[in-house]
Amino acid sequence: MLYKFYQQHIFPHLLNQVMQTPSLMDLRRELLLPIEGEVLEIGFGTGLNLPFYQNVDVVYALEPNLEIFQLAETRIRDSAILVEHLAGKAKQLDFADNRLDHVVSTWTLCSVQQIEQCLAEIYRVLKPGGCLHLVEHVLHPENLYNELLGAKSTEFP
Repeated sequence: MLYKFYQQHIFPHLLNQVMQTPSLMDLRRELLLPIEGEVLEIGFGTGLNLPFYQNVDVVYALEPNLEIFQLAETRIRDSAILVEHLAGKAKQLDFADNRLDHVVSTWTLCSVQQIEQCLAEIYRVLKPGGCLHLVEHVLHPENLYNELLGAKSTEFP
């Protein structure tokens, strides 16, 4: 019961605050400003990436945690970008093959279970020439993920 209360009422607000430091917002800007077309964002969260989508047609916001997504409502309302909420899971994306121009994941894939299936789905839904834009803060416990993405551990001062 305490865990559920934390997940619904404390964690979403804490996450929203922690993930918008100036350095993290700079990383978001660098990653997202060049993106155009149809975008799937895995782990949309509270919508912190929205201000940096300048030339997109639509953002499909994959966020299974409704409490976290509710914190994005003001950002979505204030944005000129069309945002469609998806409550599914990254391991089974409800898109046709070769549909999307870009898939974005910021600080999310490290916690996704069944990462092989998730990466296969991302590959399946991206158009030829499409791109996965990824920022992570830790290496995934499954070594395959790290090998596929060429992930390297970097220590920050």
